[in-house]
Amino acid sequence: MILDRSKQDIESTYVKRILEKEGICIINNFIEEAKIKEFKVEFDQIFDSSSDGINIHAKKDSLISKVVDPQKYNFNKYKIFDELKQSQLFKNLSEKYLKGDFKLEKIMLQKTKFVSKEDMADKKLAFVPHTDETHFLKFFIYVSDVDEQNGPFSVLPGSHIKFKKDRKKWISMGKNRYDREKVVNQDISKMLPIIGKSGTLIIFDTDVAHKAGIVSENQHRSIVRFDYFSNYENSNLFHQRALIKIKNLFSSV
Repeated sequence: MILDRSKQDIESTYVKRILEKEGICIINNFIEEAKIKEFKVEFDQIFDSSSDGINIHAKKDSLISKVVDPQKYNFNKYKIFDELKQSQLFKNLSEKYLKGDFKLEKIMLQKTKFVSKEDMADKKLAFVPHTDETHFLKFFIYVSDVDEQNGPFSVLPGSHIKFKKDRKKWISMGKNRYDREKVVNQDISKMLPIIGKSGTLIIFDTDVAHKAGIVSENQHRSIVRFDYFSNYENSNLFHQRALIKIKNLFSSV
């Protein structure tokens, strides 16, 4: 489940096998140490910009999240972020894992800091174990060093197998994906916190149970995430739902 880019070549086929089994793969030193300072500077510059293609996704005292449209935002002057956007690992793995039907839907930049325990229990802020209603393959990179005090990303390896079936069954029954209960209550004690330095890459299938960690007082966490979307995993299921509704309509006549 854990690889190290500084010690080995990372093959997308090998990562795909790990994802299929665990739902998550961690790559230490994905951004090499010599580039970390520049990586952080670029993150702050993009985060603070107000150019076309970047919008506020969430704004609270504890969390500021911005979404970047990769088709509209110009990364030309940001060397590392432009390399990430063009990453062959991201593209090759997405193509294999999402069965050839994929696109980089959005890039998320987030800064989180401690405000109160109550605020960090908000289900809308992803601080509770959950799966996503829309399926993505996500490439999640720590911008700041993250230990137990910084609210590490936590995951329940292997849980994507069950929850993927649950998600697809829910939609195949003709139900709206947004109405599905996404909070996970079982096996929470088995969730693993992912500790890592700046530049650590966490690749995960959003059907795996996961959550954002609670940031301790006087601590913070910054991350960037590249979200790959698949019509195969999402839109095609809506077609199935429409067909089911039509079938039910005719059967009731």
